[in-house]
Amino acid sequence: MKYIITLLVIFSSSAYAAKEHPIDLTMSKCLKNKANHTTAGMSQCVNNAAIEWDKELNRVYKLLKSELNEDGKKALKLSQRQWIKQRDLEFNFLTKMYYRKRFNGSMYSNMKNMDELNIVKSRVLMLTKYLNRH
Repeated sequence: MKYIITLLVIFSSSAYAAKEHPIDLTMSKCLKNKANHTTAGMSQCVNNAAIEWDKELNRVYKLLKSELNEDGKKALKLSQRQWIKQRDLEFNFLTKMYYRKRFNGSMYSNMKNMDELNIVKSRVLMLTKYLNRH
């Protein structure tokens, strides 16, 4: 069962981009390591990747901001602030959804963490797309 969930996590993380991002590759490698075929091991792999996606979000945001005029910078800043509010609301919802009584077991925390990671990853990919259009 854990192997199946591991595969789902790996495949769901790569579904967002045709070419796997280095962060996804590192996470996949971590998850494939037999030493991480535990709930704690998988959690560490996903948490490490989430930290890296957050760093990537900040890096791409700064790059995009540096290429915009003043009006564009203001609009990006406002957009990012609103996105952060929405992200926080979504994270709150995920916490409540995954910790319902019928969701028992430690794997649900990994599933929640993966959903949160994908929310941030999606924003990174969107900002990267904007950056590449500029």
